[in-house]
Amino acid sequence: MRTTVDLPEAKHRQLRAIAEKRAISLGQLITELTDLALQGKQAPTAGSTLAPSAQTGLLTLSVGRPISSAEVAALMEAT
Repeated sequence: MRTTVDLPEAKHRQLRAIAEKRAISLGQLITELTDLALQGKQAPTAGSTLAPSAQTGLLTLSVGRPISSAEVAALMEAT
């Protein structure tokens, strides 16, 4: 379905940049963000990516470097 949305110029530039970085259309990005909002989930933070896993097809949030199970265990022990 087509609709018209009025966005401030700065927001439009930000959304366009995110869409280009992820190699998706602006419409696809807005659809993803709308889905997240309707599900009560937060959008990825700046510098992160949300994409389907090549192995499982499940959405994967990448926010930095990969961490090992040993690092996870150390953090769990510290709490």
